[in-house]
Amino acid sequence: MTVAGLINAAMLIMAATTFNATGHSSIGSIEEAHATLSPLLGPASSTIFGISLPVSGLSASTVGTLAGQVVMQGYLRRTVLSARGLDPARAVHESARPHGRAC
Repeated sequence: MTVAGLINAAMLIMAATTFNATGHSSIGSIEEAHATLSPLLGPASSTIFGISLPVSGLSASTVGTLAGQVVMQGYLRRTVLSARGLDPARAVHESARPHGRAC
């Protein structure tokens, strides 16, 4: 998540600084930002911008998946432990129940 945050922050700071310094305050879409970067900072800037967007998205998706996995592991562990905590009560209940009749 830190990597994705750093990439997003770097892209935002670089674009805001560049567009503000050159007077391009009317950029409203990602396509406009991509097209405007090349003449301002050179062709490599547009390529780096284009590569960093999917890398940041993949990083964020991976972190989201891993976070969900950790949450589910904790939930399942707690559920299993709670169920095991009821075992003594179940044993007493089963031993006290008359045979052949449900309580």
